[in-house]
Amino acid sequence: MKTENISELKVKYEGLRNYFDSGATRAYDFRLKALTLLRKSIIKHSDEITSALKNDLNKPEFESYLSDVGVVIKEIDQNIKNLVSWMKPKRVPTPFSIFPGYNSQIHYEPKGVVMIFAPWNYPVNLVFIPLVGAISAGNTVMVKPAHETEFSCNIIDKIIKEVFDPGHVTTVLGEGSTLGPLLLDNFRFDHIFFTGSQKVGSFVMSKAAEKLVPVTLELGGKILQLLIKIVI
Repeated sequence: MKTENISELKVKYEGLRNYFDSGATRAYDFRLKALTLLRKSIIKHSDEITSALKNDLNKPEFESYLSDVGVVIKEIDQNIKNLVSWMKPKRVPTPFSIFPGYNSQIHYEPKGVVMIFAPWNYPVNLVFIPLVGAISAGNTVMVKPAHETEFSCNIIDKIIKEVFDPGHVTTVLGEGSTLGPLLLDNFRFDHIFFTGSQKVGSFVMSKAAEKLVPVTLELGGKILQLLIKIVI
């Protein structure tokens, strides 16, 4: 079901903001449980994921499993393995010019509400890989899958609703050209993760700059290929 009504988006956004402000996502046990449940759900629905990618992109089952299921499982496993050490404060030197004789530490804090815009070419991978990082870091997350891949959108939405409280992670579905401006004009996110074209990436970055929101951009580029003619 499309979510292109500003009042619906406001309810979803405020739910994420309030859930983050409650402090529920900060605990190690909470993050670990979220990652574990997501892992189980992706494995449970792996056949549906590969089927969706076949319908959307005519992607072979083996390739789909490698690129959009196996890679995500490995990412979750990596995060689970390192979560304790990543959350620990890190001792660092104290500059003499600031506080001589003091001990200093870096304490890692969640950013808040994260927005993920995913592309059509790896519609499952590029939703769940950044999502895993965002929830591992203790954030709440709004996910916008690519509307061009309808079947993948549906299974992504199904998994997220199955695993997460809507205040923790929620999806917004619909045309990117409609939802993007609505979301970026009306709400302040604490981090934006966008994968897509340079043109749209420039738009996202300009909108983020208006609110001083940090952005991660993965933009399209050129693929270098060497073609060799072989005569037998």
